[in-house]
Amino acid sequence: MRCVRVAALGLLGAFLVMPAVATGQTRVTFGPMGGLVLARFHGSDVGTQKTRTGFAAGGFAEVGLQRNLALDFQLLYIQKGAKADDPTLMAEETFTLDYIQIPALLKVMFETGGASHILPHVFVGPSLAFRSKCKLKATSGGTTVEATCSAAGLDIKSTDFSVIFGGG
Repeated sequence: MRCVRVAALGLLGAFLVMPAVATGQTRVTFGPMGGLVLARFHGSDVGTQKTRTGFAAGGFAEVGLQRNLALDFQLLYIQKGAKADDPTLMAEETFTLDYIQIPALLKVMFETGGASHILPHVFVGPSLAFRSKCKLKATSGGTTVEATCSAAGLDIKSTDFSVIFGGG
């Protein structure tokens, strides 16, 4: 079902871009992007944990459809995971999950009027991520042991689908 939704959103995006391309009014903007990532796991089976601090870096291509409407395609390297203290092993554990993430966002901008360069906006869209690294590190009494997720017997999916929304 997820594949059907992504395909439908992709077709919708293509139909939105076509009229703008046909009239020759499409503006395309490229640029770098990056930021801080604060990640941890959620769920009923997750114990106490600390936030893993990482980064996201990559770039974007924004395709203007109309004056206040655009499609924003991104390609990002993003670090996720979590940290936890394991009292049974008396160890601090770090779970590292890194992804190549590809969001496709619909962006709506709101004009503020006047000569202001501030352009508030909201965005929403699907994101597909491919795992590039998965490892577990445990430190106890000055000794550190590292293993890949598969070597540690963890069954982690190689892809991640999510919906992104926000504003700026």
